[in-house]
Amino acid sequence: MQKINIIGNLFADAELKTSNKDGETREFITFRVAVNQRYRDADETTTYEVAMRKTGIYDYLKKGQKVAVSGDLRMYTTEKEGKQYVHLAVLNPDVELCGAKKD
Repeated sequence: MQKINIIGNLFADAELKTSNKDGETREFITFRVAVNQRYRDADETTTYEVAMRKTGIYDYLKKGQKVAVSGDLRMYTTEKEGKQYVHLAVLNPDVELCGAKKD
């Protein structure tokens, strides 16, 4: 298992979703965190996908909001129109808001 700690800004507003497992409806939220860093002479942005069952902070997770996220790192690939894409996901996350609620 790989653990990761990141601090970044929300790439877009969080989304509230539902799933139906074993006849029980569950709510969860998903969002992407962008982490900017400078490497040599270039700026790089890495985005991480985060999903969590705790929906109490949903109203605070707006585009641009700075957050600290820690959890289990997972990497998976998808293919679209013949191109391979690598996705980084943070599972079982702990999320801390950094700064004020975005309007």
